[in-house]
Amino acid sequence: MEDYKLIDVAYGALLHDIGKFYQRTYEKSDLSKRELETTRYHKNGNYYSHLHSGYTSRFLNKYLEMNNEFEKLTSEHHHIDESEHFLNIIKKADQIASAIDRQDELKDNEAENKKGSFITARLYSVLSEVYFDKEKNDDSIFLLSTREQMNTPDANFVRKSLKESVDEYKILFGEFVDEIEKNIYLKKRVNFITYNYMYNLLNKYLVTVPASTYGGVKSAVSLFDHLKISSAIASCLYDKTCYDQEMFYMLEIDVSGIQSFIYQVVEGSGTKPGLSKALRGRSILVGLITNAISYAFLNEFGLTVSNILFNTGGGSMILLP
Repeated sequence: MEDYKLIDVAYGALLHDIGKFYQRTYEKSDLSKRELETTRYHKNGNYYSHLHSGYTSRFLNKYLEMNNEFEKLTSEHHHIDESEHFLNIIKKADQIASAIDRQDELKDNEAENKKGSFITARLYSVLSEVYFDKEKNDDSIFLLSTREQMNTPDANFVRKSLKESVDEYKILFGEFVDEIEKNIYLKKRVNFITYNYMYNLLNKYLVTVPASTYGGVKSAVSLFDHLKISSAIASCLYDKTCYDQEMFYMLEIDVSGIQSFIYQVVEGSGTKPGLSKALRGRSILVGLITNAISYAFLNEFGLTVSNILFNTGGGSMILLP
């Protein structure tokens, strides 16, 4: 892919694994010949792995109306092709974001997927690994839901059948694509406006979807978090020096004097009218100042919102090349 821009790389990385969400709405694989070409073929054994790549291709074609080189290379991020720099940026970002070479995804093949365990598995809370007693706590599981409907993890979760699990994914995925269908800015476009719309939708629908569950792997990382950090890393890798050295900068922003500024309004004796409003107003102002500083850095480097790793009142951290 020639003459691609940073936003192309960022958007490709943001969507490279969207097929994992789509794939789980099917009880068994039904990829077409063209879609199978985006997966990885193993001559030794004559089988295809990384089938979710085919569903990424289907998603980009069907819902975003993309049938071009961007769609092809984004879907083929598990291919081995040193000549395609765009593909290799996404591939490297995916591997760094996963911290491993994702060997579990080799089990994303038809033989393994017949078991359906990667569909029935759910996102588990990392706090399940924190315990002070002699016995380990039971795994706490997040049920599939949107961010607005998200509840505390369920410690008594019982896996449902394959069909029931697929039906749950179909409902959530259906709501997701309904919003896409209503947004003309998401069709056939790759720009910062499109990126922000899609980012917000992924943040809404993928926070309880596990990133990777092939081969019985327990995932405490949501698919949204994986796509977000992959996109942030890919944006940095667009810089040649960063790509070659795989070195990144973490910019930490800290607005000092927050407490004294916020609570200055309570100084003095007696009850003051409108005190709660004044406190909320000053707290909001601190957040707006932090946002303004963070987005100024994004604008300077041409990066996306994904590069803001966290942003709390008075502080944020940004990933830079």
